[in-house]
Amino acid sequence: MQILGFYPPQKYKILYKTYAYVVYCAFTILIPVLAALNLLLGEDVDLEQISDNAFLVCQTGCFIIKFLPFVNNVAKIRNSLFMIECPLFHIYTKSQEYIIDECVATCRRNCRLFLTFCIITLINWSISPFFLPGNALPVEIWSPFEHKASRKFYFWSFVYVVAGVGNGAISSGVIDPLLAGLISHATSQLKLLKNNLQFLDEHAEEKIASLNISFTERGTVKADFIYQQIKLCVNHHIAITEFVNVYENTYSSVAFIQFAASVVVICISCLRLSMKKKPLRNFQEHQEMKGLVEKSFRVNLLVMQVMGFYPPQKYKSLYKIYTYVVYCAFTTLIPVLATLELFLAENINLEQISDNAFIVCEAGCFIIKYLPFVRNADKIKKSLFLIERPMFHIYTKRQEHIIEECVAICRRNCRLFLTFCTITVINWSITPFFLPGNNLPVEIWSPFEHKASRKFYFLSFVYIVAGVGNAAVSSGVIDPLLAGLISHATSQLKVLKNNLQFLDEHAEERIASRNISFIERKRFKADFIYQQIKLCVNHHIAITEFIDVYEDTYSSSVFIQFAASVVVICISCLRLSMVEPFTFTFFVMALFLWTMLCEIFLYCYYGTILYEENHSLTNAIYMGKWYNYDIKSMKALVILMERSKRPMIVTAGKILDLSLETFTTILRRAYSLLLVLKNYESTPTE
Repeated sequence: MQILGFYPPQKYKILYKTYAYVVYCAFTILIPVLAALNLLLGEDVDLEQISDNAFLVCQTGCFIIKFLPFVNNVAKIRNSLFMIECPLFHIYTKSQEYIIDECVATCRRNCRLFLTFCIITLINWSISPFFLPGNALPVEIWSPFEHKASRKFYFWSFVYVVAGVGNGAISSGVIDPLLAGLISHATSQLKLLKNNLQFLDEHAEEKIASLNISFTERGTVKADFIYQQIKLCVNHHIAITEFVNVYENTYSSVAFIQFAASVVVICISCLRLSMKKKPLRNFQEHQEMKGLVEKSFRVNLLVMQVMGFYPPQKYKSLYKIYTYVVYCAFTTLIPVLATLELFLAENINLEQISDNAFIVCEAGCFIIKYLPFVRNADKIKKSLFLIERPMFHIYTKRQEHIIEECVAICRRNCRLFLTFCTITVINWSITPFFLPGNNLPVEIWSPFEHKASRKFYFLSFVYIVAGVGNAAVSSGVIDPLLAGLISHATSQLKVLKNNLQFLDEHAEERIASRNISFIERKRFKADFIYQQIKLCVNHHIAITEFIDVYEDTYSSSVFIQFAASVVVICISCLRLSMVEPFTFTFFVMALFLWTMLCEIFLYCYYGTILYEENHSLTNAIYMGKWYNYDIKSMKALVILMERSKRPMIVTAGKILDLSLETFTTILRRAYSLLLVLKNYESTPTE
């Protein structure tokens, strides 16, 4: 509370009071005010947007009144707290001490638990926008600038919102247990009072036994002692009553506003739970591989099914067990054992580190990269079958070549990249046979020495090759699959552009195919063009939704691949510089480096093409005969043009754009890291 400005230090200074008011005004007051302004000033606000903001406005808004006594009446707060230091509250026997100790332990436990819950809730709430489409803030606030205009504005807006709400959440995480703890202390004092009243006679007998009193005086002494104890109990009860009265006078408004806001907050939270988006409709009800999915990704999905990353048509518990066994035994365990070897090995040099490090990084990234395919198999299936939506199958015979070209590209990419991955893993596996000693492809920690016998060496070799091969082959089909989905979105944009550019020609073809009088031609043409524009708007919305689902599903997988690629490319280049040119090891490393570059290039290239196709949508509209359309159709086109101005950018982890610029950035970062490592290698050791 002292850090957050709600409890002054022992020496109360003007400076601290200024600090308390600045924090209170800048965070406690301003956040709910800006959020409320956003609700009032926002255009086309629906129920979902209102509920998104309203429960935060109510909760943070109640903090304005709830925390006001802790800012305005700090002396009153201190006095109420230190009332439990009243001498009457410290009169208890050894046998009663456990009551106070139990109360103190309860207060500490409540504070730790509630503060932990508040912090976890705050963190989860803060990172929730990263799992949703768009650059949204945790709570939308009004601001004089558009936070989505640049990453800098978004970052500072995000930090301010999280800091403001976090200030209120953490303050509440310690203030609420504090107020409840004071009531608990009053309760413990009542327990002491009850104990004293119940055992007055026993306490009197103990007192008399400790005194040297004659039998004739015992009755008088006992009566006087009991009377004095009853007077003390009366004073004790009065002190407890006064403490509760002071508590109510000090904190009554605080508790009331929290209760009142809680009714609304709980109501809106339940409303939000009931408004949870329904799972995306699977247009292939039985999830059969038909249409574009089968044509484009048949090989990808079959290999993924063998590797445990794509469940069969009838999803069974047995397959899920198989998936987790393969994931834990190979994907997870290999990089863990290789890392242990790096840490536990003695007298390790840079060459040995680089031998293991690039496999540790590449195989290690697969742990996170493949996790969505293990845990969210249904989500993966639904995202795939979104390209089977009816909206994506509306195209003419002349446009069919666009779809067929995309399907051919997806197949070609899968064949080429899977071939590269397979050749790379085979060459990497047999590398030890061209080197002296009984080495493994990558050194791993094991409870036994693999060089002790051929049996141990053979089993270790097979396990490593199977583990790394599983990850490499899986990557050989998953990466072209993810890039292919972006390619399909691009092909849909091409179809959309073609429809918009040749609207007039399509209308003339439709009129020519019908027996329509000359008088009705103009009206029919105008209606047909307007309906086609509406269809194009829906088509563009469907493509945007597909990209949002794609990013939500695969963003983390792509990001971890990009992050690991910087290190892996760097270490691969380092290994190339350390081996003798034109040897078998040199060509293996060169092939590995080439495969890695192709892997990230796939994402960056198709991400760039997607952006350019969407960016040129307005050009396609302009190249059409829009000047022949009626006013209604022209206005509809303007709306579509404005909508298309929003860049269709696929991101990795909502941080890196999938673009050729990002590809060059990765190469530059890898080169910078390579120079650092080369400098370390050339530094003489003492």
